[in-house]
Amino acid sequence: MPEEKAVRDYVLNQNKGGPALRFVRWGPHRLTEKRSGGTVYPVAVRVCYKDKDAPDPVPLTDMIFFLEGGKVVSVHPNAGGDDWQRGDPD
Repeated sequence: MPEEKAVRDYVLNQNKGGPALRFVRWGPHRLTEKRSGGTVYPVAVRVCYKDKDAPDPVPLTDMIFFLEGGKVVSVHPNAGGDDWQRGDPD
């Protein structure tokens, strides 16, 4: 899926020179832009990753990546787990 590839490329580019990463989990995503009133909810991709060589169990880095035009424009830690979209318009 192109949105996941854009996020993967972004993460790996930002991590140049850092430890090797393992992408552990993808999703759930919001793959269509939503609008509610004057608010725009952009395409969002959730991914969990960690240092590839770290022994288990290691806390995962759980992030939400917001995309516009297929490019990452904003990144935020995900504290909501699988329910991160709660409160989005239906």
